Amino acid sequence: MLNRNILLCGHEELPPKPLSLRAGPLTMVFEPDNAFLRYVRLGDYEVVRNIYAVVRDQNWNTITWKVSNLKADVRTDSFHITFDVECRERDVHYIWRGAASGEASGQISFTFDGEAQSSFLRNRIGLCVLHPIVECAGKPVTLEHTNGSMEQTSFPKHIAPWQPLKDVRSITQEIAAGVRAEIRFEGEVFETEDQRNYGDMSFKTYSTPQDLPKPVAVKPGDQVHHKVTVTLI
Repeated sequence: MLNRNILLCGHEELPPKPLSLRAGPLTMVFEPDNAFLRYVRLGDYEVVRNIYAVVRDQNWNTITWKVSNLKADVRTDSFHITFDVECRERDVHYIWRGAASGEASGQISFTFDGEAQSSFLRNRIGLCVLHPIVECAGKPVTLEHTNGSMEQTSFPKHIAPWQPLKDVRSITQEIAAGVRAEIRFEGEVFETEDQRNYGDMSFKTYSTPQDLPKPVAVKPGDQVHHKVTVTLI
């Protein structure tokens, strides 16, 4: 008779329970087994669906990862979490150090500091942000480009086959009367795609724009440093 946990989860041990977190008025959860920061909310309003990191090879395979050395300082209205991640599969060996922080002011940040341990080809390495469809589709945003210029635009209401937001440095959206949320991206050029094309109810902002040549050759010692910051303004 198979262990019940194996039938439910695929392995004998149950995954650790998500950590319930607050950053001032914002609530969210952190999943220790995969280092996902999920469901950032202001009251009932979902601001961000997920902040997470991926290592994807030249065939768009997401490389298997393992989280270790997790340390969490969780307080009433703030938190600071650090952890290590090792991604290892076939010819890919990559490690990264992560940190997720939340302040009582309502600001949260997620950092990614990675280094290749082997030579391989990649299509993407680093942080991604998922934006919820219900709160975002058709809604106006202020888009800051990497040269500092500003553009008034919107998330598409209907499924968009192209990238609706390109050359992204920050995305700012009104989330309540008199309250806006700015999502800022650092470390590389980011852009946003419509995940509804693939049956997922979200928009995704990611690095390595699709119009850049790929795959990219990675050598041992190559580093990637990304940071995503969500600020209430």
